[in-house]
Amino acid sequence: MKLRQCGLLFSTLALSVLAQADGLGYSCEQSNLAAAKTELTKSSKKQLPDAIARAEDFLQRCKNSVLPPAATSTQAGDYYGLVNQLMAAHSKTENIPACITLGTVATSLWNSPYKTLQGSPVYQDLQKTFDSCKTKREKKLGEKFSAEPCPLFGAGHKYSSAVKAPPQWQLTAKGTACLYLHPGKNRAIPEEEGIRLRENSPYLILLTKEGDDVYERFIDFQQGSLASKDLCLSGRMDNIDFLATAGKKNNPLIRIRSYAEHCLRDSAAFAIDFVYKIDTEGLVATDELSITLQP
Repeated sequence: MKLRQCGLLFSTLALSVLAQADGLGYSCEQSNLAAAKTELTKSSKKQLPDAIARAEDFLQRCKNSVLPPAATSTQAGDYYGLVNQLMAAHSKTENIPACITLGTVATSLWNSPYKTLQGSPVYQDLQKTFDSCKTKREKKLGEKFSAEPCPLFGAGHKYSSAVKAPPQWQLTAKGTACLYLHPGKNRAIPEEEGIRLRENSPYLILLTKEGDDVYERFIDFQQGSLASKDLCLSGRMDNIDFLATAGKKNNPLIRIRSYAEHCLRDSAAFAIDFVYKIDTEGLVATDELSITLQP
């Protein structure tokens, strides 16, 4: 009899949760932050994709209701507690880009309520989950990227931010080679008005020097998001290398981490982490992660 009563109680609770939902998702009530978090926590691996879909739908539809502009610390804590649990669920299902996207949006936006939680358990838990997902991404990339300053140009030179190309790449017959990434010109004059498209969009320059003579070899993006000539690099990220290198002679890789915008049209804002291979034809994308910060 007790078992039957427990079963009835569980069924009643389950129906209560379902009654709060709109179709397959939760209704926009503050209490459903905890309900969605609990579902993610207790779902089996088989159930997790459905739980993730419901939590994502809830956050997308209900953010303004459960995290108002003047959110209290309790509201912000409940909201980012669910965000953290959703990030952890994505990590369990090996959807690392989704985890990093949520973490980047939470931590990068200047007006994010998450920043008001600094020092709290929710803040620390989310940061820990975010760091874990970033570590998994690095492991997946399988390369140790670094950015050694180019020794060819001093401070104040237009190429002073260039990085040294790894010697094992053997990009030049002798001497040192460096790489400079031109970010493109946001809102530049369209090509038909006299400026080359190359000057409006990002490109890589291989730099060598003999005496006082600087030699430039332009390397264009041939495949990937930057090959569209639509995306310009708009700002560097704090404490992150803008341009880094890795790989051996037969697999020379560059990594670009930057904020980005559309070059010539009304602009959204993105955070990008792109890896390109320097091929005989130009730059070819091998891994791209683009996160929309402002639609």
